Amino acid sequence: MPLIAAVLATIVGQSAAAPAPLKPAGSWVVDYADNACNVARSFGAGDQQVVFALTLMPGRDHNQIVLNRPYDGKERIRKSDLVITTGPDSPPITTPAISGSVKAGNRLLHATISAEELARIEGAKSLTLTHRGEVIHLATNGMKAPLAAALTCEDDLIRSWGGDPAAFRSIAVRAKAAENPARWVTNDDYPSESVAMGEGGTVGVRLDIGADGKLLNCTVISSSTFARLDQQTCALIRKRVRYEPARLADGTPVVSSSFLRFRWQVLD
Repeated sequence: MPLIAAVLATIVGQSAAAPAPLKPAGSWVVDYADNACNVARSFGAGDQQVVFALTLMPGRDHNQIVLNRPYDGKERIRKSDLVITTGPDSPPITTPAISGSVKAGNRLLHATISAEELARIEGAKSLTLTHRGEVIHLATNGMKAPLAAALTCEDDLIRSWGGDPAAFRSIAVRAKAAENPARWVTNDDYPSESVAMGEGGTVGVRLDIGADGKLLNCTVISSSTFARLDQQTCALIRKRVRYEPARLADGTPVVSSSFLRFRWQVLD
């Protein structure tokens, strides 16, 4: 059965006494990926090792948190909430998440965090992450420097996608889709030839949106490696997309760009 996977969930937990913080096992690393900028650091060692990573993509209202830990011998997929605090008196950030582990693999937790929430934790000396009663305490020692470096990465990405970083950052209110973009491309839209041949992959697109909210152009900026899926993605978007236009601080509507990814996957 074909399935177009969509994305982000979060992980919930309940309050518990914070254990001793895991100390950094290396420096912060900023990685230039094809479609995003990754900021990561390893904490602890051995069975206690945790890699804390943030995946940042220009134009997205939410970023992704990933926790990577050694496999614990249990295979499962769980959806719950992740609770993040920066101190005993700090208001918690609660966000949906999904966690899972597979044989011979690692334990992964994926959650989302908004730009405003990220700003709340970037200067924190430590983070406490609670999920399903399990508590992870990380001595992060602040993330302002690596996140500043990630902004340079984002600007480079925007240029590589044919955008203008200065114009991009001058926008006070981003263009907003009239409906969830996950509805633009559905299972029923999977090309039958692609299903038969097992073709799948992730298509990254740049959408140029006019000051009137109409789509000006859809450009593939990251290919699935299958032309049929790349073409189908933009064809469907051109038929279905509607936006509220981006605006400057004074409320003036302006031309803008949005960057999205769509995953095509054939399931047995």
